[in-house]
Amino acid sequence: MAALYRNSKKSGGSMFRIYRDARFSKNKNPYKENADIQFRHKLGKNAHAPGFYLNLKKDSIFYGGGIWLPESGTLGDIRDRICYYPKKWQAVIENVHIINTFGELHGDGLKRPPRGYDGDHKYIEDIKRKSFFAMKEEKDFKRTQSADFLDEVAKTFDAASPLLAFICDAKGIEF
Repeated sequence: MAALYRNSKKSGGSMFRIYRDARFSKNKNPYKENADIQFRHKLGKNAHAPGFYLNLKKDSIFYGGGIWLPESGTLGDIRDRICYYPKKWQAVIENVHIINTFGELHGDGLKRPPRGYDGDHKYIEDIKRKSFFAMKEEKDFKRTQSADFLDEVAKTFDAASPLLAFICDAKGIEF
C-alpha cells in the first residue's frame, strides 16, 4: 500500500475529465457516464505514465496498474528490459500475486515483432505489446459501496506493484 501513496501523483490531474469527445460519435452526450482515476507515478504528466488505475461504470468496475500506450522511447525501454533481463520479466509474469489477482498481464500487441527484436525470443508476445497492464474487473457495481472496497483496491494495487516496479526500472526511475 505504501507504494501507492509514494508513487502516485500528489496533485493536479489524477481524476480524468468528465467531458467526452463527441465530435465523431453518434452519441452527442457531452458527459462521460463513468469515472476514471489514475494514481500516476510522481514524474508522470499524463495518462501515458505508469501508475494505478480505477474505472467506475454503472455496470462494471475495473482497477489495477501498469502503463497504457507509452511514448515510443518508454516502450522501447520496456521492450529492451524484457530482452536483456528475461529472468526479471519472468519473475513478474509468474508472480503469485499477479496470477492470483489478475490471471495474466494484458495489453494490445503488434501482429509482427517490432523492428530490431528477435522474432524467436522467448517473450516475443510480451515484447510485441503496446501497453502493459494488470487489471481486475468486477461486474457488481454495488461492490463499491461495501466497507472493504477500498481495502480490496489497495490490495489489488499492491498485487500490480511488481509490474510497475519493472516498468520504472526500465525507465531508470524510482518506484
